[in-house]
Amino acid sequence: MRPEDIESVELDGESLAIEEVIAVARLRRPVKIAPAAQHRVACCRRMVEVLVERGEKIYGLTTGFGKLRDVTIAQKDVQQLQINLIRSHACGVGEPLDEDVVRAALLLRANTLCRGVSGIRVETLQAVVDLLNDGVYPYVPAKGSVGASGDLAPLSHLALVVMGDPGGRVLPRSRRLGRELVKGARAEDFVACGVASWAEAGLEDEPAFRPVTLQAKEGLALNNGTQFMTAIGCLLIYDGTIALDWAELASAMTLEACRGVIHALRDELHQARPVSHQAATAARIRGHVGGSEILDVLLNTAHLRRARFHLREAHHHLGAAVEDAESQDIADRCEEADLRIGALLDELDRFLPDEGHDPLPELLAHRHRTFRAQIPHYEHLLAPLRREATGLLSLIDQPSFPRTPLMRESVVGFMHALDAAVPSAPPVQDDYSLRCSPQVLACAHRALEHAREVVSVEINSATDNPLLFPPEPEGGFQTMDVEAYATWLGEPERAAGLADLVIGGGNFH
Repeated sequence: MRPEDIESVELDGESLAIEEVIAVARLRRPVKIAPAAQHRVACCRRMVEVLVERGEKIYGLTTGFGKLRDVTIAQKDVQQLQINLIRSHACGVGEPLDEDVVRAALLLRANTLCRGVSGIRVETLQAVVDLLNDGVYPYVPAKGSVGASGDLAPLSHLALVVMGDPGGRVLPRSRRLGRELVKGARAEDFVACGVASWAEAGLEDEPAFRPVTLQAKEGLALNNGTQFMTAIGCLLIYDGTIALDWAELASAMTLEACRGVIHALRDELHQARPVSHQAATAARIRGHVGGSEILDVLLNTAHLRRARFHLREAHHHLGAAVEDAESQDIADRCEEADLRIGALLDELDRFLPDEGHDPLPELLAHRHRTFRAQIPHYEHLLAPLRREATGLLSLIDQPSFPRTPLMRESVVGFMHALDAAVPSAPPVQDDYSLRCSPQVLACAHRALEHAREVVSVEINSATDNPLLFPPEPEGGFQTMDVEAYATWLGEPERAAGLADLVIGGGNFH
């Protein structure tokens, strides 16, 4: 299932795919609430009303929060308690999160509420969905989450807009470029919520959204969750999976560029020692080089060097990265339905890197090694050329220059980013993760961008190599005119035809 193929998303509180998150967050697909979910929400809400009428002492409903948990709240004040909760917790700082992150968090929170165990009213849940469908972009500052203890501040900023509170802010239509998603907005671009701002806040001419006045339990239902952490994880997983697809393609192209050993990808070998995702990755790489006229020749068994081992083990590394991405996909699905929170946090460490296991930096390191594996093959084929153009080979290694700092920045950037924990409300809440901190998110986004850049360099290097020359004359590779060499490699149709070659499979060179 591709996000582009999804026409609308129905929330039932029990099933939500990452592709659906992408469809709503980035493609603005419409959202609706399943009838069964509305029924569950209404039944749970009735229970809340009964408990308030009875005067039952229940945390956050008829008592204060945190250290005020033993303070009983009068029935006439339970509504104001929820409003005060949101206003006090909307204390984030910093530049606003991008629109796709905010939309993903709105969707995830709405889906959690659809389970019918949060005590919220149907009309309040519908208001959250209407914000999405109308294209309203609330201001949510990037700093303020306490991670596993909850994205309390970010979700409270969303709740301010749901309430129509003057403290909430939205981006007016005049600051948009049509229906394009907004990235890099500034805090001063947003305007305070108000009757006059709603028409300018959304993309629809007749907005369905109407602010609601929070009732008992609803403030807690809106701000107590980890949807921003999960939203960012969903977007990273989706983008990271695409980067892995390109990495597999780059592996196939490098395999051809170096005339590697395709037999290392044979299915029989992987069935003998079945490792999760490794066989599937090998099969996809085989598909990319299917029908290749360069591989499966005698050269495959000649001049095998230690560096070529990186070609034969590429599918091992990529398979492990795919497994990490899929594990995070499963964990995110649990969080989207508000299920195993503890398991989510355990799995989140596998893709938002922690020390000792960093999938994106590991991917960068391996792509760097496979690029280095191309160099000995260049030296072998260009040895005669070297005699007439002293120093020419020094140019071939230069693409490794940007790859090395990119890889180092990604690895160093994650060091201890997830390892440190500080108290938030000692001694009640004395330890929480930093998985939603701007530092971690910036590291994750940089690592993803670096992975794309490194794979792009490898693809370029795998095509810009001596195998692009016309067929070798009888007797082996001969000296060529250096100017003709440069001209031949620079022909525009070489780059223009790469996409068709990739789609066709095999023979990239």
